[in-house]
Amino acid sequence: MFHKVSRISRILHENRFLVHSGYSDFTREALKNAERLENDIYVLLVGANLNDPKQQISEALKRFKKEINGSVIVSSLFRSEAWGFDSELYFLNQVWICRSEKSPLTMLNFIKGIEHEMGRVKTQSERYESRLIDIDILFKGNSVIDFPELQIPHPLIYKRKFTTVPLSELIPNFNHPVLNQKMFQLNDVLTDQVDRLED
Repeated sequence: MFHKVSRISRILHENRFLVHSGYSDFTREALKNAERLENDIYVLLVGANLNDPKQQISEALKRFKKEINGSVIVSSLFRSEAWGFDSELYFLNQVWICRSEKSPLTMLNFIKGIEHEMGRVKTQSERYESRLIDIDILFKGNSVIDFPELQIPHPLIYKRKFTTVPLSELIPNFNHPVLNQKMFQLNDVLTDQVDRLED
């Protein structure tokens, strides 16, 4: 006997692969167990160290959610020293995970639009510098993408503990599609000081 089921939301765990079917639930628990992610799942990193970074990140998230249909799962906020340059100002960072049918370049243009709307002015310098707001794409499911303006996975994930710490909070078992290491494994070998911001 067959039952016709419409618009059923469910998540299947097959070989620890987060598989979406229809209008599936999108939960922290499912993400924590997943070793792989479907290609409509974006993982992003947001950071700031100017003009009340906590407020800047909150405002960026509000603007991001307006465009994204469905929930956005966010990590704790983490504080760390500037990476790649000297600054007396601490950075705050947070990881966002969402589902979206946007293409990688469309998503890139969308998040760079948020940065621009919030007042970030990008310079021609290739040096690292303080930022009002910065949003990067870390992963798009298990995709490996190499465009002149965009590389996915982000090529510096494995070097930055301010990235691997929030990733390990949300998707500790996710296998990096190029390095074939889980997020908690990448995090364990880094020694930078990263502190969770208390709520």
